[in-house]
Amino acid sequence: MLSVGIMGGTFNPIHNGHLIIANEVLNQMNLDKIFFIPVGRPPHKNISDIASAQDRFNMVKLAINDNKKFEALDIEVKRTGFTYTIDTLKTLNKLYGNYKFFFIIGYDTLNELHTWKQIDEIHNYCSFVVVNRNSEKDDILDLITNYRKKYNLDIRFISIPNIDISSSVIRNKLKNQKSIQYYVPSEVEKYIYANNLYSNKINKEEIINFVKQSLDEKRYRHSINVSKMAVKLAQKYNIDKEKAEIASILHDNAKNLSLDVIMGYIKDYGIMLNEIDKKSPQILHSYVGAYIAKDRFNVDSDIFNAIYYHTVGRKDMSILEKIIYIADIIEEDRNFDGVDEIRKLSFENLDLAIIKSCDSTIKYLLERGLLIHPNTVELRNSLLDMGE
Repeated sequence: MLSVGIMGGTFNPIHNGHLIIANEVLNQMNLDKIFFIPVGRPPHKNISDIASAQDRFNMVKLAINDNKKFEALDIEVKRTGFTYTIDTLKTLNKLYGNYKFFFIIGYDTLNELHTWKQIDEIHNYCSFVVVNRNSEKDDILDLITNYRKKYNLDIRFISIPNIDISSSVIRNKLKNQKSIQYYVPSEVEKYIYANNLYSNKINKEEIINFVKQSLDEKRYRHSINVSKMAVKLAQKYNIDKEKAEIASILHDNAKNLSLDVIMGYIKDYGIMLNEIDKKSPQILHSYVGAYIAKDRFNVDSDIFNAIYYHTVGRKDMSILEKIIYIADIIEEDRNFDGVDEIRKLSFENLDLAIIKSCDSTIKYLLERGLLIHPNTVELRNSLLDMGE
């Protein structure tokens, strides 16, 4: 029977610390190999802060390419919806029935183990190896004892050198245009720069070309008009003009997709819909468009949310979200009763302009007997409360 370690995780990005941990466990436990398994869509993290699953898998392959005992598996990357460890372990045991698996985790993950799906069944599929990454040994051993008793888990402890490298530190360095040399393998570093990962720099020309190809002429012109209005509002309210421009150009990128294609994306991305969403296909493009923008251009969470909520809004919107929401309504080609008032008010009091636009939208929906999204009602009511 082969003994195989499992290095699961987001790997956002994979770094030299991951490789050192894997190699230490491999050697100290005399394992035959290590499987690196990047998650597809992790249930405990915000996807808007994460590089695409394919990019993360590609970086893992590059990082371990020169080690014959390291192997990258894409079983979680290919899975649609949220990724749960229990499902991966069941798959591995079917594929490799003669392997003994050891799931490698750190103290942070050990501390959250009780939140894992079907944690009481996991002992049937693997053992655990806990490494002391910047953690106190006594704290780790106490937790191990508790998990052994409560969930019948086989958990072993391995002491390794503390490695003060984290993916979040690397992402922050990249966002601030600092060097990440020696933090990640050189091939991973090249891949990050070649694909503009974790950077605030976005190729606007590429985005415009993408939107132009994705939309019909009328919708493309609308997107450009919204971007012009959003930039003006960004200047007025002193927020990042580039973010406003990018978010507004991309806000309707999924608008011309058929409903079948939209629903396919919703399934692939694991987007959770409420009952109003399911009965309102005209709003689904905003959700899908945000994920497409993230996957294709690695937009940050501010832009992601501005696109995601531009149709129905939400309570506690950021200034950028408000600007994209209102710019979509008042761009220069819009012509409906009250638009001139809302357009003027947008440059005087953004919240009042949004309240007026909500009133107009709700009136329109009521007159036609259509559903009103709860987010729009919450947005309106929250702004009214703030104004009192």
